[in-house]
Amino acid sequence: MAEIGNPSPCPDREQPSDETIRRQAISGDLPGAISLYAKAHHVNYGVASNAVRDMAGLPHLRPIPANPVLSPKTQQWVEVLFPPEHRDEVTSTLGSGCGNNLWGKSDEFGMERIRFAVLKLSQGDMKRFRNAVALANRDWRDLLMAADFANDTKAHNHWIPKRNT
Repeated sequence: MAEIGNPSPCPDREQPSDETIRRQAISGDLPGAISLYAKAHHVNYGVASNAVRDMAGLPHLRPIPANPVLSPKTQQWVEVLFPPEHRDEVTSTLGSGCGNNLWGKSDEFGMERIRFAVLKLSQGDMKRFRNAVALANRDWRDLLMAADFANDTKAHNHWIPKRNT
């Protein structure tokens, strides 16, 4: 299994502030501002676009789709992997951070492959979970590779998590 790490900021260059990015967007360089935001916050272009447009008070090109609820199987795996005190956070993050923000409109069953990959890589650990969500938002294809779900679109259906004790 691939190791997930937190990307470190570029040591020789200071990261732009959100205010700097907002001003750049307002001044007319929206694509540049979106790219800066994506790099500074380690998110994909779609997430960055929505965030920069919100910061600058600019309209979205298309409405942001609502995130699907978790499928019954996803909810079951959350309950197997995480203790009760973390389940609300995990459920909420899977809904908002691993939802339609990644690849367009889908239902709760269409998101299982991504969400199962996040859960698999987490191994029931909150730090690993957050790293896996960050990876999903940087590039969901890398997430699927790390979870061994990339080459078979049904592989996630055969994964059964072990209870975290």
